[in-house]
Amino acid sequence: MDLQERHTYESNLLAFKFACIIQAFELISTWVYRADRLLFSTPVMMVLQVIIIIASVACFFTNSRDPKGKFLLMGCMGFHYLIVLFGCVHCPYLWAFGPSLLILALLYGDVRLTIITSVFTSVANFLFIFAYRMISPDPSQRINMVMTDAVFSILLALMAAFYVRLSHRQNDETVEEIRAAAAQQEKDAEVIRQIGEQVGVKLEDAHEAMESLAEKVNASAESSEEISDAITHTAEAIQTQTEMNSNITQALEDIAEQSGVMRQNSDEVTTNIKDGNHLVKELEAKSVEVSRVNEETAEMTAGLQQAAGTVKDIVHTILSISSQTNLLALNA
Repeated sequence: MDLQERHTYESNLLAFKFACIIQAFELISTWVYRADRLLFSTPVMMVLQVIIIIASVACFFTNSRDPKGKFLLMGCMGFHYLIVLFGCVHCPYLWAFGPSLLILALLYGDVRLTIITSVFTSVANFLFIFAYRMISPDPSQRINMVMTDAVFSILLALMAAFYVRLSHRQNDETVEEIRAAAAQQEKDAEVIRQIGEQVGVKLEDAHEAMESLAEKVNASAESSEEISDAITHTAEAIQTQTEMNSNITQALEDIAEQSGVMRQNSDEVTTNIKDGNHLVKELEAKSVEVSRVNEETAEMTAGLQQAAGTVKDIVHTILSISSQTNLLALNA
C-alpha cells in the first residue's frame, strides 16, 4: 500500500465511522418523532434508512481504497438526510443533520465533493421551506425558524465551500513550495553528489597516497628496526668497549701500581748498583790485595814446595836409612 492509497483508506475509514454515527442518530430521530407523520410512514422510513445504511457499509468495504468511495458514501448520506428531512416536515430543527454532512465532506478535504455537498445541503434546506409551508398544518408558527435554519444552513454550506477552497489553495501553495524546495534539494543533492564524486576521487587519491605512505612507513619501520638492531649492537659494543675500557683502566692502574713498584725496585736496584759498584771497587782493592797476597802465597808456596822437596829428600834419605836399619836389625 503506497502513501496515497493509505491516505485514501484512512479518510474513508474516518468518514465511514462518522457516517455510521450520523445515520444512527437519524434512525433514532425517525423513531422518536414518529408522531404526526405526514409524507412517509415510520416503518417505510426506517426500512429505507436501513437499506441506505447497508449500502453505505457495502460502499465502504468495496471501495475503501478507491477515491470514488467518498462520492458513493456521501451519496448514501445525502439520500438518508433527505428521507429524514422530508419525512419529518413537522420537526424543522432536524435541519441540523445538514451541517454534519458538511463536516463529513470536510474530512476528505476535497473541493469538488465539498462544493457538491454544500449545494446539495443548501438546495435541500431551501426546498424544505416550501415543503414546510405546503405540508405543515400550521406553518405560520415556525416559518421564521425554518427560514432562519435554512439561511444558517446555507451560510454553513458557503463557509464550508470557501474554507475547503482556501485550504486547497494553501495546500497547493504549500505543495508548490515543497516542490520548489524539493527541486532545490535535488539541485543541492546534485551539487553534493558532484562534490561527493570529487571527494571520492580525492579519497581514492588519498587512499593511494596512504597506501604509498603505508609502504614508506613499513619501509621506515624496517629501517627503524634495522637501526634499532644496529643501535642495540652499538650499545652492546659500547658496553663491551666500556668493559674493555674499564679493564684497560684497571690494567693501567695495575701498570701504574706496578710502575710504582718497579720505580721503587729501580730505586732499590740503583741503590744496590751503587752499593755493588762500591763493593766492586772494594773487591777490586781486595782483589789487588788478594793478588798481592796470592803472589806472596805463590812465592811462599814455591818456597814451601822447594822446602817440601828438600824434606822429601830428607825423608827419603831417612826412609832409606830406616830401611837399612831395619834390615840390619833383622839381620841382627
